[in-house]
Amino acid sequence: SGERVRDEFMAILGTHDAVRYLYLLDDLDLLCRIVPELEYGRGITQPKEHYWDIFRHNVETVGAMEGLLQRRWTPSWVLDYVAWDEDIERYFGQVVSGSYTRGTLLKLASLVHDVAKPTTRTIDTDGRIRFLGHHTEGALMASGMLRRFGMSKKSIQIVETEVRHHLRPGQMSHGDELATPRAVYRYFRSVGDVAKDTLYLNLADYLAARGPLLQQDEWKGYASKIRHILDAGLAQPQKFQTPQLLDGHAIMSELRIRPGRLVGRMLETVREAHATSQVTTRHEAISMIRELFATEITEESYAWGWMAAYYIHCAYSGDFRTVYSIPDV
Repeated sequence: SGERVRDEFMAILGTHDAVRYLYLLDDLDLLCRIVPELEYGRGITQPKEHYWDIFRHNVETVGAMEGLLQRRWTPSWVLDYVAWDEDIERYFGQVVSGSYTRGTLLKLASLVHDVAKPTTRTIDTDGRIRFLGHHTEGALMASGMLRRFGMSKKSIQIVETEVRHHLRPGQMSHGDELATPRAVYRYFRSVGDVAKDTLYLNLADYLAARGPLLQQDEWKGYASKIRHILDAGLAQPQKFQTPQLLDGHAIMSELRIRPGRLVGRMLETVREAHATSQVTTRHEAISMIRELFATEITEESYAWGWMAAYYIHCAYSGDFRTVYSIPDV
């Protein structure tokens, strides 16, 4: 039955040598019977930065994830730049949905993270290969696959979120720069409960992309940027152990406005500023929202003033069709 196949497949992913068993399933022509979407990536080349085709890259990402989670990799210097301690080990061993641990679901996400690349693949006029939007489309495909497997809503949400955001950590800064406190805050806010997991998926993706081409200096630089996101993100929530600087009622009282979207935007702005140390006191938070509110009012007044002037001009020029949007007959 489908449930039996799912259970056996997830049991394989839960082992310490899942990548070997995945290749064995492929040799027996079974892997793509279980996950047919993987077949479309077989033999499909990628940009020169990638060592494997799409199919093998997906499978190798599972192996890279196992290497990171089990602390076994050759060359060993790869692990020197990846954050690891007993707390992280316990974290990935947590059972989060049914009988599945974070680590097992992360290996499932690794297997399907680039499943949409074949359908989003394009080649520019200069020969450059692109996969625009494959993370978004891949999240939808992963969700469909897991529903077909009969996975729980929690498992589907976890894997879908990891696939959707697997590129994001590497896009939060450029060159040798580190991600800003604001970028880190927004990443953890958006990705939520699997923000840490997705950082490790991003690392495994990088390892599997480079394969034997990986150089120590490039890995040190990249892994250090991801570790900064992890360290900065874990430090930021500590700020919320203190009382909230402002709540919605305080914002409405200070600005003399009614409940609405503006209050929500102001509240989120204060939270972000507090998390990134832009404001640390209630007084600073009040000053910030007053400045933002003044800017909002100025921009809104300018927009309405421009529209009013435009309509008056049309009215006095006799162009009533423009004023009332009357179509030409």
